[in-house]
Amino acid sequence: MEIKTYKIKDICEISRGKAITKEYIRANPGEYPVYSGSTLNDGEIGRIDECEFDGEYVTWTIDGYAGIVFYRNERFNASQHCGVLKVKSNEICPKFLAYALGMEAPKHVNNACVIPNLTLKKMREIELDFPSKKIQEKIATILDTFTELSAELRERKKQYAFYRDYLLNQENIRKIYGANIPFETFQVKDICEIRRGRAITKAYIRNNPGENPVYSAATTNDGELGRIKDCDFDGEYITWTTNDYAGVVFYRNGKFNASQDCGVLKFKNKKICTKFLSFLLKIEAPKFVHNLASRPKLSQKVMAEIELSFPPLEI
Repeated sequence: MEIKTYKIKDICEISRGKAITKEYIRANPGEYPVYSGSTLNDGEIGRIDECEFDGEYVTWTIDGYAGIVFYRNERFNASQHCGVLKVKSNEICPKFLAYALGMEAPKHVNNACVIPNLTLKKMREIELDFPSKKIQEKIATILDTFTELSAELRERKKQYAFYRDYLLNQENIRKIYGANIPFETFQVKDICEIRRGRAITKAYIRNNPGENPVYSAATTNDGELGRIKDCDFDGEYITWTTNDYAGVVFYRNGKFNASQDCGVLKFKNKKICTKFLSFLLKIEAPKFVHNLASRPKLSQKVMAEIELSFPPLEI
């Protein structure tokens, strides 16, 4: 399979948007999106009644959250913080370019500045490898499928968070189950045994492979750092990250281990449903994280004092 290497300047017309203020957007409402250096809402900061670009383009964020790449196929506008690429080579699939550049562009961001940036000058010189256009299109189609799945998962997470917060709200519980539902308030120390894991190094994990997960202060992969043959915990527990990505809560049910950066809660009150507590703590625990420290943390001492209200067990 032949692979060709091109610089962006060889395959694209390169430009940037114009100054479009929030006041201008408010004064000229319309249907055409304005993309900026933001990454929220796919970079859209508003809509106006004029259109500067129409067709297939690739855009990138020039400064701020620099180096984030988007594929566009529509009528749109770009602010001065948004770079715009128009493919001028028949050998290049714009969507494949967007995926390839999305991986490469962040490597070229100048993070030494007060405001990180990826200028037009730097973008021009970025080199990318391209297979035949037919293969580019096939790869882009496959990646589109995963992008759609990722977008659906994000929407599902938003939906889940909405219903979780709604259903765990006292006022809403009373609307659903009756105004006279009694609630009891406990501190975590009153209903749980509280401890943390032990020192388990990556070297120890490599030297003692097994089937039982080791949970840490990480949040990726559900906090799993690796697997070993030991087992410190067996049953229904709640864990939380004590530092770094502090205050992230997980429900556990099975055999596992915990590192010293992982707090562990075991129920000692039969009036409380473990999984219900985990949902409550997912909402409440982040509010108690100490973010002023060099490493954000949620200590055992602070966890012990968190107060939570519970409806009857049957609810």
